[in-house]
Amino acid sequence: MHQVSTQSDISSGHFAWRARGMHHTVSRVPTGATQAMSPINRRDTGRRVDLDTTFEALSHTLRRRILLSLMTDYPRPTAEFETVEFRPEDSDREVISVKLHHRHLPQLDEAGFIDWERSADSVTKGEHFEEIRPLLELMDDHAEDLPDDWP
Repeated sequence: MHQVSTQSDISSGHFAWRARGMHHTVSRVPTGATQAMSPINRRDTGRRVDLDTTFEALSHTLRRRILLSLMTDYPRPTAEFETVEFRPEDSDREVISVKLHHRHLPQLDEAGFIDWERSADSVTKGEHFEEIRPLLELMDDHAEDLPDDWP
């Protein structure tokens, strides 16, 4: 088992952790700035994605599965995310399809973690994907320590 240590510097808005001898830092936009900017504006200015946006992206099973799948294989057809392998257990395909197209994909796209080409109906890594990659790798490396319904 690997040691994971965390540290946070509230004044600078940085959160850092160490795992496997690697150091990762996620910057957080100050609270006032976050409220004044939409995710699209953060993406357009080239700023790093804030920590709350990162954790929100990882807070739903389907979004985690989409992001994990892009670590190894892309582009991916949007329809693939409606299959049994991606859907949370006991979920209706039609309901997931609506949520996928109206909530999950737009949220990941706005944050810049994915690029969703609606006309081509495909998903690739977004400009901020590398910012979330360390968390995805940490989750993937410790999958056996996570709950059974993970990711």
